[in-house]
Amino acid sequence: MTPRPLIIALCGLLLATPLTGTAAQELSLEEAVLMSLRSNRELRMQQLQPQLRQTFEEVEQSLFDARLFAEAGYGAEQGQTLSPGVAGLVESDTSQWYLQGGLRQEFATGTTFEAILSHNQRDIDNPDNLHQWRAGIGINQALLQGRGSQVNLVRVEQARLDTDISRNELRGYTQALVANIESLYWEYALASRQVEIYEQSLEVARVQLRQTTDRVEVGAMARTELAAAKAEVARRQQELIDARSRMRVLATDLTRLMGLEHTAEPPLPQQPTLPAVYLDTLEEHITFGLQQRPEIREARLRQQRGELEVTRTRNGLLPRLDLFVTLGKSGYADSFGSALDEMGGDDYDATIGLRLSYPLGNRSSSAQHRAATISQHQVDLSLENLNQLVAADVRKAYLEVDRSREQIEASAATLELQEEVLRAEMEKFEAGTSTALLVAQAQRDLLAARIQQARSIADYRRALVELYRLDGSLLQRRGIELET
Repeated sequence: MTPRPLIIALCGLLLATPLTGTAAQELSLEEAVLMSLRSNRELRMQQLQPQLRQTFEEVEQSLFDARLFAEAGYGAEQGQTLSPGVAGLVESDTSQWYLQGGLRQEFATGTTFEAILSHNQRDIDNPDNLHQWRAGIGINQALLQGRGSQVNLVRVEQARLDTDISRNELRGYTQALVANIESLYWEYALASRQVEIYEQSLEVARVQLRQTTDRVEVGAMARTELAAAKAEVARRQQELIDARSRMRVLATDLTRLMGLEHTAEPPLPQQPTLPAVYLDTLEEHITFGLQQRPEIREARLRQQRGELEVTRTRNGLLPRLDLFVTLGKSGYADSFGSALDEMGGDDYDATIGLRLSYPLGNRSSSAQHRAATISQHQVDLSLENLNQLVAADVRKAYLEVDRSREQIEASAATLELQEEVLRAEMEKFEAGTSTALLVAQAQRDLLAARIQQARSIADYRRALVELYRLDGSLLQRRGIELET
């Protein structure tokens, strides 16, 4: 019996199988990311947040909408009252009804405008009683507290900034999701490749066991060699079981991120390949990160929001001083319609004045302003700290990309040497100068080298994704634009 050709063929398969397959794959990285962006339920939920924040903008803007108002009432009075020119109390029995309506609007300048049309009739049962119609306007202008659009539009601007903050939060969430799906995809691809390698190595171990058994039966090898060959088969089976289990776990996680049903399994991924990537300098990545990282942009928006709050509370320290002006035109007659016609006469009224109010101590406004100032200082310090953290994160990610790229070259050299070691050990085994244990050890070393090479490529792909996430360029590099 001459099993040597079969052993060499299978070990040749172990030595020569390429690290990356060339067959068309069912699931590409782009498809996985696209499915995740379309179907991930958490992302769909997050996409609603900017729309929700926009409604608060409309609520704040509605404060400057014109408002119509109307009021009608009836009153009666009966009893004794003082009357001019009459000694003592006289009986009084009066009734009155009134009707008024108008338009009121507040402006961002601190101006309030009001236009009113009213009708009044007293002593309804008295046919000689006069009807009064009045048309008037009133203007109130804040001179200190509440004056100017810079103060009165603070809430609107803060609501707009809140919307922008929620958009950056969505961008950060989306970027983290894409990074997670890509990293998980390459981990899943690595697990798939490991299963293939372990299946091949198990088959080699089984063939070696059969050959060792044949040699023992013909007396060409000691029976003690069988233990090493059987142990190697058992070891390969254990490793294959763990690899398949890990692949199923990763498939479950990938399925969830892609928004598929929990019973579905994603198709096999592409094998990890070395991408053609040209990295910018470290300083360029840091600069881009300080400009585009969602957390940085969000912190800057919060800084602007805090500045607006300081402006608003500082204005609250001022006393309330308003200038008011009212103008009116009236018409009197003994009937409803005639009074309306008489409004073209000479009866008018006009008022101009100032109104001042200021709470003693003004403790509430002072406390609010101190709180806003302290909070703003906290935001400023937080932004400075975040700038340092971003720079450090990008620097470490950049170094990790360099390290993982160097590991690819080192693992390739190790793999080549381990292939030579296994070939030499097998030649010794065929010549009877080596043992099954030494051949198994050489095969294990080659197996570890092949897995390490596949892992180094997958690590490099994940390191690139992490660098792009930390410098805020991942979505831009993937051509993903958010619509909110």
